[in-house]
Amino acid sequence: FFFLAGKLLQLAKKDHLLISPAFFHTVIGLERALKVHYKRKDEAYGWLCEGSSDPFAELFQRAVDEGLISDVVISDIRPLPEWTLNLLDEEPESHVGKLAKVVPKLRNLYFHGTPLMTGEFFFIALQLREIADALKTSPVRTLLD
Repeated sequence: FFFLAGKLLQLAKKDHLLISPAFFHTVIGLERALKVHYKRKDEAYGWLCEGSSDPFAELFQRAVDEGLISDVVISDIRPLPEWTLNLLDEEPESHVGKLAKVVPKLRNLYFHGTPLMTGEFFFIALQLREIADALKTSPVRTLLD
């Protein structure tokens, strides 16, 4: 998913409509990384690992709550667009906390037919990739085990 997201981001330089699909492919990639990281106890790591059956929002929030991911894994924190923050009931203090609350809502809106396009998705996609990379290099578990 990250490979395709990267290709779409490259093409988005000429066609800005590709930013949204690139962003949502990054979301799918992060979801997969979280599912593999929080694999079922009876599974071994590897590309055949199905991973956790928990919902994406729960896995993302769990990673934030456990301190597995934090703002330090993101190289360039840019404020989220105001309209995305309006999706929150309460605003977490950390940037990754905000992402954990907003991104699953954006994903659900988009996949249920709400057209979403903003240039800010480019920067959020990069941040999600950095989070997935942090999961992959976590000292407790790796996606390569």
